[in-house]
Amino acid sequence: MNHLLWALLGLSLFSAPARAQEAAPEDFPSADAAYVGQVNALLDAARRRLEGAGFELQHRQVSAVEANTNWDSEAYLEEGERYAVVAVCDVDCNDVDLQIEDPSGGEAASDYGMSDTGFARFTALETGTFKAQVRMYGCQAPACYAAVGVFKQGLGPKTPPGDN
Repeated sequence: MNHLLWALLGLSLFSAPARAQEAAPEDFPSADAAYVGQVNALLDAARRRLEGAGFELQHRQVSAVEANTNWDSEAYLEEGERYAVVAVCDVDCNDVDLQIEDPSGGEAASDYGMSDTGFARFTALETGTFKAQVRMYGCQAPACYAAVGVFKQGLGPKTPPGDN
C-alpha cells in the first residue's frame, strides 16, 4: 500500500498552518474511528516527508466514500503558485484516482494509475476554487475512508533543528 506513496514522496513536495483542519477520529462514528486514523496517519506521513521539500499543507479533508463513486474536495489556490495534492485511502481500498479541476472546469493535473495513493503536482494557471476529485475503484467495503491534502510550495526546504 505504501510503496507508491513513498516513491512519490521521494519526489519534490509540505507544514500545517492553522487553516488546514484535521479530521479527528472522534468526529466520526466510533466504528469508523480506526479508518479515519489510518488515512490521517498516511496523510501525516506524506506531510512529514514532504515538508522538508518546502511545501506547506493548505487544505486537508477526510470523508467516507462509497465504492466506485467520486468525492470532491475544494480548495482556493493562487495563480502562479506550485501545488501538490495527495489522496490516500484506508486498508480496504486498493485503487484511488485523482483529478484536479481548475476554476474554469479544465483538468489541471491527474493521477489515474492503479494505486491506493493519488498524487499530482502542478502550477495553478489561475486563482480560484480548484476541485480535487477522488474516485474509489478498489474499495472492498460498502464505503472506504479517504483523505486529501493540498500543499503549496514555499520558499524551499526547511532546515532541521540543530543544522543551522
